This record gives sequence, C-alpha cells and structure tokens, in this order.
Amino acid sequence: MAEGSRTPRLGHPECFRGGLRGFPRRPGSQASRNHGTPWLRAIERAVTRRLPALVLAAFAAVYLWQALAIPLDPWSASESVNARTLPIAYAVLLLLVAVGIGIRPTRSNETGSTGSALGWRRLASHGVVIVAFGVLIPLAGLWVSLGALLFACLLIAGERRPLVLVLAPLGTSVLAWLLIAVVLDVYIDPGLWFS
Repeated sequence: MAEGSRTPRLGHPECFRGGLRGFPRRPGSQASRNHGTPWLRAIERAVTRRLPALVLAAFAAVYLWQALAIPLDPWSASESVNARTLPIAYAVLLLLVAVGIGIRPTRSNETGSTGSALGWRRLASHGVVIVAFGVLIPLAGLWVSLGALLFACLLIAGERRPLVLVLAPLGTSVLAWLLIAVVLDVYIDPGLWFS
C-alpha cells in the first residue's frame, strides 16, 4: 500500500480535514452562525447591532427628561448658565453618541455578536466600581473616592505597572483638589471618615 493512498486513522488530524457536514470546521467559523433563513439572520444582525444604540438613546432621553425637571431658583432661571445647563448638555451629547452608534456603516465581516465574555466582565466590573464610588463619596470624601475609582479602573483595564497605578490616581486627585478647593475656593465635604 502506497504512502499517499492509506486511509487516515481515526482521531488523526487528517481524518477531519474536510470537516463534517453540519458542524463548523473550527470554533467561531461562519458555518456555526449561518442558521435559519436569510431574513431571520438579517433581523438578528439588525437587532444585535442596533440594541446598544437604542438602550443608550433611551437612557439619554430619560436623563434629558430628568434634567429638564431640575427646579431652578428664581434668580438663576433667567441666566444662560444654571443648574440645568450641564445635565442638558450631557444628555444631548449622549443622544448624539447613540445616534452615531446606530447609524454607523456595517462592515462586511461583522457577524452581529455583541462582544466577548471578557468584555462584558470588564464592563460589569467598571459598573460595580462606579457604584462603589458613589457609595464611598459620603464616607471618604470626593478626593479619596476619586483616587480609589481611578486605581480600580486602571486595574480592571489591565494596568499592572506600580508607578502608574499609584501616581495616576494620586496625581489626578491632588490636581483636582488644588483646582477646585484651593484655586476656585469651593468647599467640598471631606466625608464622614475625615471630618
């Protein structure tokens, strides 16, 4: 029997070179995603691509509605910059970002997947850290909480250099404190732990 004409052994890589009918050739290949009718795949792609933009736009609309409901003092109602200005600007910018995400062109190799598990885990970790920041502000004060927030976010983002992990949050907190508390002379509550 010639070397090229022998049958490959079961479990040998040559046995599966052509792939099996109905199974993808490798994990993540196109064959695993091509299921259903073409119109069903088109709807699935449109929904998974547009869903983040729709959720962001809905959040921005609710935020804008709440920003417009902020009560104003009689003396600041006629001013151009008041308590509503910055929240309204944030809401409008968030709406513009949502529209930009929603109308961006589709790449030909885009499959409709919304991201990897690692990306969602990092996003959830950032969400937990931001909530912890909000809880920590009344206890530790704004500047300590800001340093802790930046430190945790750098860790989540994958930064491991000790000098960057210490100096970036500390420098940002100190510079913000100098600008707000010293230069502008705005009182910021130091928190329950430091008062």
